[in-house]
Amino acid sequence: MEYNLKEHGDHLERNYNDFIRKYFNNYEDVWKIFIGNKGNDTKAEIVGISIDLDNKRQNFSEHTYTILQSLILIHRLIEKGEFTKTISNTTEDILDLQNNLLLFFTHLGRINDNVESATHFIDLKSSETTELLKEYYHQRHILVHGKMVPIIFKQNGEILLPELSKNGTDITGWYHKEHSWKDINELPKSVLEQTAIKLYYELIPKLNEIFGVFKKKIENDLKCKGLQIKFKQENYHEIHRHGSGSFDNSP
Repeated sequence: MEYNLKEHGDHLERNYNDFIRKYFNNYEDVWKIFIGNKGNDTKAEIVGISIDLDNKRQNFSEHTYTILQSLILIHRLIEKGEFTKTISNTTEDILDLQNNLLLFFTHLGRINDNVESATHFIDLKSSETTELLKEYYHQRHILVHGKMVPIIFKQNGEILLPELSKNGTDITGWYHKEHSWKDINELPKSVLEQTAIKLYYELIPKLNEIFGVFKKKIENDLKCKGLQIKFKQENYHEIHRHGSGSFDNSP
């Protein structure tokens, strides 16, 4: 028998099992061969694994779970329609919009950083993983570390953002180091909803590709060392604070 998220994942993995299987299936493929959940949100055993490799596995588990959480949080922003709402011309609505934009792009940065760390803990080169996310990380930098991005609020309710620069030398899109707010009139613009949804649906296949690379490396490493995850399931009934690949937190 093998682990699966629907029956053996933690509360997040079980509740978002359908989403994971539809959009992020390589997450489960990696999880079930290298992490698992023997109960009480504790990672499964791999008999004969070295202390060093098991410590790396623990760290890898924490970083990949964080990636999943951030992807789901971006998904929730999209599903709640936070970027499709027609906002009134009030300070509070404008602040809410700016906050949701920062949340969206902060999660992009968090995903990139945790992909980089997960890559390190299974001895892969970043060129095989984080290279796929370079554009997102640059755009995250614009929103999180740059000055406020100018926004156009049209009378018909549309919200327009300038298209974002793709890298440090691209000034065809908004780049806080090269542009001022008045430049929004000259820059190409997109409807906010389209910008967010486009980034989201471009991100998902890239993450699946990255986790496919993780899976191949892990399968090869386990095979070379003659290791295999051990299936064991204990009953647990409460939500825990950490992911299903957590440390042993039993008393």
